[in-house]
Order: sequence, then structure tokens, then C-alpha cells
Amino acid sequence: MIKEGYDKKSEYELNRINPKERMRSSNKQTNKRNLSRDIVAMKKVLQMLRQGAITWIGEIGRKY
Repeated sequence: MIKEGYDKKSEYELNRINPKERMRSSNKQTNKRNLSRDIVAMKKVLQMLRQGAITWIGEIGRKY
């Protein structure tokens, strides 16, 4: 049943989200997740490089 004073068009417009706005908010969340993931990956790479450099220096020290 339709309630008295119910305007279907205005209800639709109130519930409708602007597609561009939805994309912006979605992109912001995705960008935050991607940035966090990239930072974690960079930290791991730096740890590996640090460990590799230490090993490399140790190998040079053993030779001489």
C-alpha cells in the first residue's frame, strides 16, 4: 500500500547516491588500502636489502 503523501520520485532521489561521489569515496578507501599495503611491502624490501647488504659485507670480510 502507498502511504498518504508518499512521493516515489523524491524517495528515489533521497536514496540515490551520485555515481561520481560514490566512485570518489570508493577510490579514497581503495587508495588508503593500497597505500598501506605498499608501505608494508616497502618495509619488507628494505629489511631484505639491509640483510643482503650485511651478508655481502660479511662475505667481503671473509675473503680479505
